[in-house]
Amino acid sequence: MIHISRSKIEEKEKYTYLTATVEMPKEATDAWKKFALQCPSYTYIKEDYALPDNKMDIWYRVDKEYGKYLCDDRNDGFVLALIHYAMATGQDIVSELPISQKLLFQLNYILIPTFCNRYSGFKRIFVQANGTKDIYVTEGKVGTGMSCGIDSLYTVYSVNQDYIDTEYHINCLTFLDTGASHYIPHVSSNTPLEEINKVANKIHEHKIEKAREVATELGVPLLEVRSNLSDLYQGTFGPGNLYRNMSCILNLQKYFGKYYYSSAGYPIDDFHCDLNIDPANAEQLVTPLFSTNSLEVISGGISRPRFVKTVELAEDKISQKYLNVCNLDKNCGHCPKCYRTLITLEILGKLEEFSGCFDIEAYRKNRNPAYFWLVLNRKKEHFAIDIYKAAKEKKLVPKSMELKGRILGPLIHLKHKWKQR
Repeated sequence: MIHISRSKIEEKEKYTYLTATVEMPKEATDAWKKFALQCPSYTYIKEDYALPDNKMDIWYRVDKEYGKYLCDDRNDGFVLALIHYAMATGQDIVSELPISQKLLFQLNYILIPTFCNRYSGFKRIFVQANGTKDIYVTEGKVGTGMSCGIDSLYTVYSVNQDYIDTEYHINCLTFLDTGASHYIPHVSSNTPLEEINKVANKIHEHKIEKAREVATELGVPLLEVRSNLSDLYQGTFGPGNLYRNMSCILNLQKYFGKYYYSSAGYPIDDFHCDLNIDPANAEQLVTPLFSTNSLEVISGGISRPRFVKTVELAEDKISQKYLNVCNLDKNCGHCPKCYRTLITLEILGKLEEFSGCFDIEAYRKNRNPAYFWLVLNRKKEHFAIDIYKAAKEKKLVPKSMELKGRILGPLIHLKHKWKQR
């Protein structure tokens, strides 16, 4: 059983912290370590992974000016932050503070039973807490996250249009870090956690600077939220990112009236509920379930697949200046996220317009790896399907990469399957 204490607000230097103590049995941390080592998005987990005395203080941090909006009278955010951990390890969640009645119902009646089925790998759990009908008096801000990726830029681009009611226009951006900056190359189980967090901080600071610049161009505030949840989850941000990011917003319900969580662009017929995959595969169901009596959560850009979003953003001046699709602090140009974006821009004839975001000259000189990736993933990676079709129509796929990908693809697939055994 995972026990969440009453949360408390504290001011330290220029920040305000919302903190709650989480207690869980050793078998839960043991189960999590086992899961993390098998997780497809695994990057690292410490060999000595454990919670001293089976406890951990989980905190969320905002600038002092936003401290008055933190919610210490209910544990909505903390419960949501631990949902993935609880379902993966089979631990019920018990909260000392109440949970918003609507959220509590949606978690226990819809989300948990849907994900915890006999095929998913999740274990059936329950959230045990009192429900509250109290509604916050809020600032009524309409927010969305700004990672400067395709999805976040498209949400702002598509919502703030003349034909959309101004009540739904985005007037605040957020930058949420509950582990997104912890995709760090060359991290091992022997790397000190302090060193990992130090490198992650550098990535975070670079990325948030771009978000600040976007907010300035749009003339809206940027609210930064940081948390130490990555110390608990260690290297498994992908499968639980939706819950962890939205936990920040639920802890700030006094500020927001509406919040757009950017859709990853998964097609509706690719609906999946699985322990080892991103919950965005089920975002059509999941995202609205985070709404409460006070907060309306909307899936931003859900009507467009990733390829179409990129097509529309290719003409957007802000995107041309600030697009950052990579997990690292800048677009590396040789990871799957960069590959699929660069190929799409090449298809559209828009590479030069994004020369401030990518090293276009380096890509043009060595584009074969990108197209090899595309051929390998043309059937199994839904983001690659549309790109491959369009690239073939434009006759951009090198014949050598087409042949290499088709010959080596089955062998690489078998090798991957063997490693998972």
